[in-house]
Amino acid sequence: MNCPAILYPMFALAGLTALVQALIPIARLRSGRRGEIRTTDFQYGEAPSVPPRVGLPNRNYMNLLEFPILLYVVCLLAYVATEVSPFMVKLA
Repeated sequence: MNCPAILYPMFALAGLTALVQALIPIARLRSGRRGEIRTTDFQYGEAPSVPPRVGLPNRNYMNLLEFPILLYVVCLLAYVATEVSPFMVKLA
């Protein structure tokens, strides 16, 4: 029987990704209410006039969708194909 503990790092990373994704509209709405940004600032990505604290959650989210995908793949392969050791869980 395979150890489901290897899946816990995946769930943690998915939760972190969802949290950062929720921060994007919060930051944009907050700055929109203050009049710091307009909807046209995001028409073709991010305009240079967007304050850094508004663009930061979006850049963090993009980073969470790039490299950490490998963690999902490796953890699922380890769960399905091999016997999971405690070292593998700590490494994940």
